Amino acid sequence: MTPQSILVGMDWGDSIDALVGIAPGLAVALDATVHAVYVEDAELIRATRIPPVPLLPPMGAIPFDTTSSAELETKFQKEESRLGKLFLELTADTRIKGSFLVERGEVEEVLVRESRAHDLLLLGKYSERNRAQDAPLGAHVERIVRRAYCPVLLVPPRAELGARFLVAYDGSAGAHRALASSLSLARAAAAQLGIVVVAREETARHLTREAEAYLQAHQASARIAVRRGDPAEQILAELEGGEYSLLAMGAYGQSRLKEFLGARVTHDVLRRARGATLLLGPMED
Repeated sequence: MTPQSILVGMDWGDSIDALVGIAPGLAVALDATVHAVYVEDAELIRATRIPPVPLLPPMGAIPFDTTSSAELETKFQKEESRLGKLFLELTADTRIKGSFLVERGEVEEVLVRESRAHDLLLLGKYSERNRAQDAPLGAHVERIVRRAYCPVLLVPPRAELGARFLVAYDGSAGAHRALASSLSLARAAAAQLGIVVVAREETARHLTREAEAYLQAHQASARIAVRRGDPAEQILAELEGGEYSLLAMGAYGQSRLKEFLGARVTHDVLRRARGATLLLGPMED
């Protein structure tokens, strides 16, 4: 299905310029609306209420750090103002319609809930906040990808959507959804589509036939490359060698081959892929 409503999770990190550069082009190409959301992070709010642990327990109520809270509120207001102006610039093209929403709550919960109402979610691949987290993409981003109801397009700094998209296909449900979603995007953006299959010979033939059957049913064509070896290494080699600007793949789910697009491969690819990545997560509860 061609996306008709795009949700952009906005945060003042180092991917924001790439996000607001890609979103308008997608909106025009797909004839889609753009809805941006900025979340006042409840986790940060709670942190201002946790005082340093003293040597002796305090008497009476736990003190409230009003200075930190006031600074955080000021930070929220500044970010909302700056991001709101950016969104107005993004929608200055009269062909683009949309809205800018500010919510206070858990970042993950807000974006997962909002993903129910949209066809594509755009997130910065790295932000100043996420870089400090232990998870490969930051705790928020990884959990959102795992639970989102729509495909998630991760946009790193300086990323652009060029004219060549690659799908990593292993026959799993996530990979099939990645193929379907990337085909819709490629058609709208007039991009060429490539498919990479990493498997042993007999399995590769079966997966290639599956991909070809889908393409034929949708009157589409794509270059299919078959590789052997470590899945992450082979996907990245095909991505770089073919000069693809976008990689689409199922993420985190248990693949049919078990050794292919599981969590380890997802982490390895996302750490090293330099372009945008379209992820179809397992929609975990």
